[in-house]
Amino acid sequence: TFSCSTSAGLEATLASRGTAAFAMAGAAPGSVEDRINLYQLMELKAAFERADTDNGGSLDMDEFLEAFGGVLGKNLAPKQLMHLFMKIDANSDGSVDWDEFT
Repeated sequence: TFSCSTSAGLEATLASRGTAAFAMAGAAPGSVEDRINLYQLMELKAAFERADTDNGGSLDMDEFLEAFGGVLGKNLAPKQLMHLFMKIDANSDGSVDWDEFT
């Protein structure tokens, strides 16, 4: 995982990941839409870090469900949320780090 506390650092990380990261953020590098999405990504990163209650750098299923279940759970049953967690957990280690999450 990476740790980034500034928008410039996060922007540099996105840029280093190439155009795919900017496409994932929803816009071309340097556009107004990109700056808006950068702010949203920073907010998501902050929420991820708050959810990581044991400061391990990743979320276990309980941390994930506690943090994002209220948002995602509006349209998903608990079993579907657990399946979503397992799909996000790309290496199947029982936790989701920032790279897997994004």
